Amino acid sequence: MKLESERQKYFDFFSKFHSPYLNLTWELKLSDFSGECHRHGISRFQWLIYNLCRSVMNIEAFMWRLDHEGNPVKVSTLSPSYTVLNPQKNFNFTNFSFDHQWSLFLERSLKSKQESESASKILVDEQGKLDYIFITTLPWMKFTSIQHPIFDPQRVHIPSFAFGAFESVGAEISFPFSVQAHHGFVDGYHLHLLDLEMKKNLSDFSSVFP
Repeated sequence: MKLESERQKYFDFFSKFHSPYLNLTWELKLSDFSGECHRHGISRFQWLIYNLCRSVMNIEAFMWRLDHEGNPVKVSTLSPSYTVLNPQKNFNFTNFSFDHQWSLFLERSLKSKQESESASKILVDEQGKLDYIFITTLPWMKFTSIQHPIFDPQRVHIPSFAFGAFESVGAEISFPFSVQAHHGFVDGYHLHLLDLEMKKNLSDFSSVFP
């Protein structure tokens, strides 16, 4: 599948840049979903990862990647890779396939998390696999910006996300939320859409637990 002609010109424009990525951090604020997570016996963190995936899949701009020749290609699946800590307090990465069915998602996520926490080596992403989203978690602090390591500035095509510490005030919850993506695919408008999708999905328990 090719980019539509209107978007192709933006991809061509930003692809000429040494660092063609967009990086923005903001405070995501919405109705506190902690009570519902507790009622359903689920982790707020796993609920957050699950709904990030749901939200990303609903916005086409976040589903575009670059193939091995540098051409735009659209993926139809997601493999979330989030950071975990091992017993030595060093990080590692999960790697599993997202599923809209909550029970399958949670089973795969927890299995990958356990394997990553106990692994003796760094579990790097599978070469040639394009449907990743990379997720960094900083649950100890608030932050206002973050810079993700970049292996090759011309190959910044897999979206990276970061979450900070939760803060509940009254009936609301907030946390720092950061997005880094290829500017040829993603603009500020798409970040706005993602903000709306995250707020909607994080509050939507009825469609997952009918």
